[in-house]
Amino acid sequence: MKIEQILKKYSLFRRNMGIPIDREVLFTFWEKEVLEKMNLESIEVGDIGNPCLTKKVQIARDSIKYLLVFNWVQFIAISGSVASGFAKEGDDIDIFVVVKNDRIWIYRFIILFRNMFHRKIRIGDGSVKDKLCVNFICEERGLSLNPDIFNLNEILSLIPIYKEEYLKVLLNYNGWLFNRYLLSKKVLNEKALLHIQSSKEKGNKRNFLLSIFNIIFLVPQILYMLITGHNPDIKRIRGNYKKGRIEFFLKDFKMEKINSLKGR
Repeated sequence: MKIEQILKKYSLFRRNMGIPIDREVLFTFWEKEVLEKMNLESIEVGDIGNPCLTKKVQIARDSIKYLLVFNWVQFIAISGSVASGFAKEGDDIDIFVVVKNDRIWIYRFIILFRNMFHRKIRIGDGSVKDKLCVNFICEERGLSLNPDIFNLNEILSLIPIYKEEYLKVLLNYNGWLFNRYLLSKKVLNEKALLHIQSSKEKGNKRNFLLSIFNIIFLVPQILYMLITGHNPDIKRIRGNYKKGRIEFFLKDFKMEKINSLKGR
């Protein structure tokens, strides 16, 4: 598939969310020389002019300290509606976190326990405006995401706010971005590749003792969700646990966005 066809499909995906492809994203991740030879008039490209985004990004940056636990955190980025550019004033701020292996549920327990004192993280269906919604926590072993257009948009839209260089590690773990969607490999410079190799070696290491504690901390959190009527998807949680992830964004929302492209 040619880049022009890929971008038309991506443009349609973004149009379903009511926004164009962000110009900065386009020229950051695809070859500038190739883009300049294309007729971009057939592709909706623009600058995201959402006035509430700057405020929400700053709130997230100011709240990083509430998301750090020991030396476990490898990467933090804003994701979701704020990162994609269609957030509303009353929305929360989706957060993507990468932690070291065998720590996801211990990490989540700690940040939610501390949240009882600072109330920066969204819990349940209460007040959500400008609250952090930590809906994707990923261990380093779980960085390879499904190769679909939803994840393409999620990764390219991420706004790194902690250890920004680690974004290139995430890109490298997802080779389908370059093979299927023809991203420019220039985004992975020599310095980044050395960092990526080091991170991959660390990402393959497991800690048996911590993995046991991870399960121990998982159980009370599942029980809490059941008691409070949040109806956790146990099958999904178990499957993601094996992959080294916690995903709390709505699965139906993702499939709705992907299926919206079918037949077009």
